[in-house]
Amino acid sequence: MSLPFWSLSNTDSSAPALIEDDVSIDYEELSARVQEWVARLDAIKSGKSFGFLVFPSSTAAIACYLACLNSKRHAPLLIQPTLSDALLIDLIQHFSPDWIVLPEDKRAVIQGFGEEIDARDGLTLWRLQGSELEVHSDLALLLNTSGSTGSSKLVRISYSAIDANARSIAEYLSLQSTDRAITTLPLAYSFGLSILNSHLFVGGALVLTDKTWLDRTFWVLAKEHLVTSLSGVPASFEILYRLGLKRIAWPALRMLTQAGGRLREKLVVHFAEAAREASMEFFVMYGQTEASPRISYLPPNRLAEKPNSIGIAVPGGTLQVDPTTGELIYSGPNVMMGYAENRQDLAKGDEMRGTLNTGDLAAIDEDGFFTITGRLKRFVKLSGNRFNLDDIERLLCNSLKMQVACTGADDALRVVIVSEEENVPSVVKVLQDELRIFNGFVETRQVNSLPLMASGKVNYSALDALFRNEDSK
Repeated sequence: MSLPFWSLSNTDSSAPALIEDDVSIDYEELSARVQEWVARLDAIKSGKSFGFLVFPSSTAAIACYLACLNSKRHAPLLIQPTLSDALLIDLIQHFSPDWIVLPEDKRAVIQGFGEEIDARDGLTLWRLQGSELEVHSDLALLLNTSGSTGSSKLVRISYSAIDANARSIAEYLSLQSTDRAITTLPLAYSFGLSILNSHLFVGGALVLTDKTWLDRTFWVLAKEHLVTSLSGVPASFEILYRLGLKRIAWPALRMLTQAGGRLREKLVVHFAEAAREASMEFFVMYGQTEASPRISYLPPNRLAEKPNSIGIAVPGGTLQVDPTTGELIYSGPNVMMGYAENRQDLAKGDEMRGTLNTGDLAAIDEDGFFTITGRLKRFVKLSGNRFNLDDIERLLCNSLKMQVACTGADDALRVVIVSEEENVPSVVKVLQDELRIFNGFVETRQVNSLPLMASGKVNYSALDALFRNEDSK
């Protein structure tokens, strides 16, 4: 059986592992840098520590992350570099980490919280006041449930869970040592992290960049370094739809993967056909941070007939629908240990026992494929009738042929339409004709683009704020 991905020993040591600024770092060099970080971190504290890793897409940050896993003496909270200084300070004060690693240009943020131990390769390591509270031996890392807002509700992930998910992703995607991915998502976001982990597991490589799909430099890098797969959230594929896959594709590209939220049916069908014509595979996937993160995938050969499905469970996992509530339940070795809302919670063991109530409503078809039908908590009551906001979004997207997002509260449905046109079809007419929702319950706004979180998912809180701010004028 192959060793965990963090051992970096599942391939030839001279094979490329990371490519940053056109410099290729092989597995032997990466292993050496990991051991340097192990020595630095081990000197911070005797016993198991808890720290913060503000995680840019850099070789140094990846080496620090892998050092934590290799040592098993350090459990990091992975933090997106875009998190505001104020929220970072709030997290430090709330969780009392023993150390923090962050980009050197953020050094001023933590002045007064501790002492700087080391600075190199663009990162600085600080010893903080910390705590003597226990950190569980199985705890590998923590991820934020909302990377862009710095929520104090963290997901506790074990070594076995993060390893199991990397293995199952590598299996169903048929990843090989010749595969190369490129950073299209933050590494502190569970989807972005899973791309790194699964490629390291098979001895593949990752091209590091902070450029986006809207930047020409991104596509130049991807082509020059023979990237074999592109991964994105729905917003990414909206961009790719406008750019045109045929126009930007290159011979080495063999696979597209999408997760992080529901992709419009029109785009699923479009990319299924475009990928087929280009002799690529297109995987639609579903997951949650609480599952490290992958839960299911839709095999490419079933996309055309089941464009709204999340597919089947990943290898090693099972899915079922609760017959009473309709909630989707996932079981597998990649389920989190539980949540942490304070430093004391880091001492807790596995509270989930391999089973996750996803909070999503789902249906299963005659072939055993699952479809998400809504969220347990994404409901509003209008004139006493209960409506699923996800259902309304799908109806409006399909009827108007536009991007639409819905939010709201009881007796207030708020609809945001993405369009630069002056005249857009009537939202109210569709709602009235199809759902008997009348004008008095509906507010609409038109925007050029939806507000997104760092994960690429729609920021519904920002949508609510849009309505509140306009109402207060």
